[in-house]
Amino acid sequence: MSQNLPSLNKVFQDLKAKGYYRQKPKRVSQTYENVLGTRLELVFEANPAQTPLVTERVLAEIDRLEKIYSRFNPASELNYWLEGENSKVSPDLYWLLKTSDYWRQTTKGAFHPAVDGFSTIWQQAVSNDQLPRREDLDPLLMWMKKPFAHPESDSSVKKLFPYGLNFNAIAKGRIVDLAILAASTLSEEVLLNIGGDLRHLGNSFIKVEVLNPLERADNAKPLFILNLKNLAIASSGSGKRPLKVAGKYYSHLIDPRTGCPVEVKQGATVIASDCATADALATAFSVMKPDESLELASSLSNVGCMVVDANGKIKTNAYFDAYR
Repeated sequence: MSQNLPSLNKVFQDLKAKGYYRQKPKRVSQTYENVLGTRLELVFEANPAQTPLVTERVLAEIDRLEKIYSRFNPASELNYWLEGENSKVSPDLYWLLKTSDYWRQTTKGAFHPAVDGFSTIWQQAVSNDQLPRREDLDPLLMWMKKPFAHPESDSSVKKLFPYGLNFNAIAKGRIVDLAILAASTLSEEVLLNIGGDLRHLGNSFIKVEVLNPLERADNAKPLFILNLKNLAIASSGSGKRPLKVAGKYYSHLIDPRTGCPVEVKQGATVIASDCATADALATAFSVMKPDESLELASSLSNVGCMVVDANGKIKTNAYFDAYR
């Protein structure tokens, strides 16, 4: 009778094919340097056999989007569009342009991709050790009040702005969002952090330390430890090295509405449903007045905000407090 029994190996293969046998998911933590010019941290749970696939999908999606969004790659789709030779764009670039203009309008210009032009002027002022003249700033300020692009169709966007544009303040967050979605098809628990732009997908709460956005020390004590699930978080602040012009120090953060460095040193941390939103709003809130930031955050759906002013005073809204 034993000759009629299937081998144990055959039984095992049949059970595996029917899904009765599954390897227990394992927690994997990986770190990569110089991804989008910064550090990438990826944590996920997956079947050991699928671990390489999760990592591969994340890195492949980042590489794909970098070829679209990068300002440092001369051959990127964004740079090609900025040259103005063709208004045809991919769905990913269309999303970036349209969403950036939405936040420009929603923040009343506190978020603006054209702020890079002012940064260039102020960097030149540092080199010359002489403050910019009004005639250097005013032409750009006139354009800042107008749309920088006009969608002609779902696949065509006309560039209206005659100066340079930089979408770093939202593009990195968008890359985090799409990269983590690429991993989620193979893992139910994923956390992705690229240079402080962090998003989590999963069923478990994670603890996230919130540092003072004005503090430059890496070993600084956190202001809060948040318990987050299926959310994103990003920070921005004037804690970086300031600009020195004519013997006076100025913030490296430029207010797009004035063309000048922000007068009041402050920083912001934003919780949102997606990282692109958190990224854009953290940038805007770092130049808006604290009360204006809190008011706008509270008027939006699922947006938490913490603002720290120059005196170290911390202000938060109710949505942010709910995760403390």
